[in-house]
Amino acid sequence: MQRAFQSEFEPIPHCQVGSAYISATRHVAVGGDVFDLYRMDEHRALMLIADVSGKGVDAAVITAFIKFTIRGIALRRHDPAEILAEFNTAFQRAVQNPDLFVSMLVGVLDTESRTLTYASGGHDSAYLRRANGTVESLPVTGPILGVMEQPFATKVVQLAQGDVLLLATDGLAESRDRQGQQLNESGVLAWLAQTDGGAQQIVDNLVSRARKRASNQMTDDLAMLAIRVGDGTQGA
Repeated sequence: MQRAFQSEFEPIPHCQVGSAYISATRHVAVGGDVFDLYRMDEHRALMLIADVSGKGVDAAVITAFIKFTIRGIALRRHDPAEILAEFNTAFQRAVQNPDLFVSMLVGVLDTESRTLTYASGGHDSAYLRRANGTVESLPVTGPILGVMEQPFATKVVQLAQGDVLLLATDGLAESRDRQGQQLNESGVLAWLAQTDGGAQQIVDNLVSRARKRASNQMTDDLAMLAIRVGDGTQGA
């Protein structure tokens, strides 16, 4: 069951991909976070990062629902805002639990035009590290899912060779040091600006720093997906 719920990615042409998943629940390899990178055709890939309220196997069941429902919707709808809107309706009808909600970013990466088209439902842990070392956050374009029917907006980001997309869950920004201080978004931006290399190297470095800062006591699930654009031949 855990293997069925685990996050995964498919190789993408001319991109490097790195990932990490840490469950805050001992002896369980899954939790309430999920990422997915699904190849739609020769040059387009569906990207997903989501964080479910809750932890452990119960939350992991919801993440499996998220991953495969989003894939199914994306077969019919190619606009990320429309994908989020349809998922939001499906989630509220299928789950029917007012205590459950989801933050999520869905994007379509086009490696031919080097563009990311995305929509974000309350998910503020998405970052872009430009090849020159500057770092920015990807703005949220709509509310958290599972609460009410609300519109979402789509944004398009132009990418260049060497740019790195980092999608994370709040286990990174909310990781705490021994004094209980959170890293926060400013800390993530600083760490990412200081970290270069391949996609997996960047992820590994961020995980190592987060573990060290938290004295290896991660109190929240953490998922990360990094894509370095226009580099390498992975998936070619």
